Amino acid sequence: MASACSPVSPMRLAAAPRHLAMCRFTSQNGQPDEALSPAQCVAALQKALAEGKAPPEIVVSGPGDPLAEARRTMDLLEAVRAVAPGIPVRLVTAGLGLAAVIDELRDLGVELVTVQVNAVNAEMAQALYAWVRPGVLTLRAAEAAGALLAGQREAMEALRDIDMATEVEFLLVPDVNGAHVAEVAAWAAGFGAQGLSILPARSSAVPHTDNPREPGDAEMLAAVATAQEFLPAMDGRSCMAQEESGLDDSALYDATKPFVAVATSDGVNVDAHLGKAERLLVYEIRQGEVALAGSRPCPPKGGGEARWQTLAETLADCRALIAASAGESPRQALLEHGLPVVTGSSTVEEAVARVFGVAPNMGIVRGR
Repeated sequence: MASACSPVSPMRLAAAPRHLAMCRFTSQNGQPDEALSPAQCVAALQKALAEGKAPPEIVVSGPGDPLAEARRTMDLLEAVRAVAPGIPVRLVTAGLGLAAVIDELRDLGVELVTVQVNAVNAEMAQALYAWVRPGVLTLRAAEAAGALLAGQREAMEALRDIDMATEVEFLLVPDVNGAHVAEVAAWAAGFGAQGLSILPARSSAVPHTDNPREPGDAEMLAAVATAQEFLPAMDGRSCMAQEESGLDDSALYDATKPFVAVATSDGVNVDAHLGKAERLLVYEIRQGEVALAGSRPCPPKGGGEARWQTLAETLADCRALIAASAGESPRQALLEHGLPVVTGSSTVEEAVARVFGVAPNMGIVRGR
């Protein structure tokens, strides 16, 4: 396969905040990644290059779909080309809308496209996908399945027509699409795909996804063997682990901003939902350790996007906002104003230390 795992980790740039198709299942463990701004991605790449850690490949992938906001992705690719013109770039997408931008992708240096294909017939697509959004409208059931299958066929045809290197990524969901590996592999081979990467569905608490039975090693081996009858195939878990480990978290945030804001009820745990928080604690690094710098009020509930613009202005000197959870609308609105939202469950000191790129304080957060 063209993208067989390198001994050196690629750099994954997860800059896509929105999805084109919502699969009911996921290959992720735990919470999904946060979407990074293009500026964060470029800063992380520049930091790696300055440290002599040039990645062998740049992967533009997730947490949504890079083509859901194609202009944003094109701007990122243009910036990446300016910073690292010699590093190969791979794009991972469900493929909807790909044909319309394929020439621009090629001009911006994309050398390989991985198309995520989990079904090639309407019945299976309906079982796997909650909705598809190829444009402004959200489609469901049979209409969604038809749009997804047509869009993916169009994408594969466009890739074949310009002779761009193409791979297919398949999510193996036992008892759902496990018996369809051969059908998908034959379909991919028919469009000239160079290979098929198989990922296991995970029993995960990721919102909006079902919790399937995870395939065992024997099932993964059998799926790979079945696919190899049609085209080169591989177990994609090792490459996925490499991509997840290729980025220094602290490089994702604006180091010129001295503070980090946290939604917490007790100052110890990240346990508050952003939308319900009335006040945020603000932390800094003092003498190399996480320290409480004060607190900031949250705008009152209501007001729509104006509420989040006000909060972004209140936290203009913060490099990130940490909360147990946050809705997509505030997350997007704050990111557009330069404030990335980090969600998950941990202690305050662990979460803040990760953003700052320092070691936790052994359970102690210094006060003012």
